Amino acid sequence: MRKGDKSLVTGSRFGLGFGYILVEPAVGNDHKNGKVSYHSIRGLIVADGSIDGSKFKLDVTIPAGAMAMVKLSWVGMALEGGKDAAKAAGVTKVEIRDGMSIIECGSGPYAFELTR
Repeated sequence: MRKGDKSLVTGSRFGLGFGYILVEPAVGNDHKNGKVSYHSIRGLIVADGSIDGSKFKLDVTIPAGAMAMVKLSWVGMALEGGKDAAKAAGVTKVEIRDGMSIIECGSGPYAFELTR
């Protein structure tokens, strides 16, 4: 993830007025951590992630009235708040597609963790 990289959070691909937000952090050898925030028309959007060995942690805040798709090029068991992300309040879908972990969620704060 690149610090301050606004490309991590976008609303233009999926919905007008940031009704559907895409969070897609750049994860790799050169990017071990980073945080980005954006004041959208709906409220503050935050993505704060880090890699520690085989674990990828991503704290995400989605503003009220919005939905989000979190796309991670880090495939592994997805947890939210230490529990199975698929059963977490506000999470509507967790899947592996095209070599990526995809998590869809509603508004609120989330603490995602994936372990390879």
